Amino acid sequence: MKSLLKVLTLLTLSTFFITSCSTTPMTKESARGIPLERVAKRALLVPQANYAQISFLRDSGIVGSAVYSSLFVDGERFAELDHGELLTIWLEPGIHTISVNMAGEKDFPKQPNDLIRSIEIDAKSERVYNFRIGWSLGQYVFEASSSPK
Repeated sequence: MKSLLKVLTLLTLSTFFITSCSTTPMTKESARGIPLERVAKRALLVPQANYAQISFLRDSGIVGSAVYSSLFVDGERFAELDHGELLTIWLEPGIHTISVNMAGEKDFPKQPNDLIRSIEIDAKSERVYNFRIGWSLGQYVFEASSSPK
């Protein structure tokens, strides 16, 4: 009986630690916007005809919540995103590299950083691109999806 109790306790603790290393994905409707003072390139916030719509949604939860996620387009920082926040920008059609730095650094470090993720997209004017930022099982998550407008 004691060994069964030990096994159940170990399983409960393991489950707790594994799930506590994850964040909770948000929906656009439940996320909050970001203050303008954390947007360096405010011109990107203005909807433009024939531009691609790009949305960034950062998961809610405690993991990584002590720092902002620095967002970059083609190597230039344009905003700092906190947990549970949504930001939508508009980009000219074409090839763009979208990057995020979960370390909270406003510039790319000179040395390789495990907390920087980049995704290259071929932005089309009639598409919506969604980026999810979060943590899952102790791993940094930066995922992209797209859909027609």
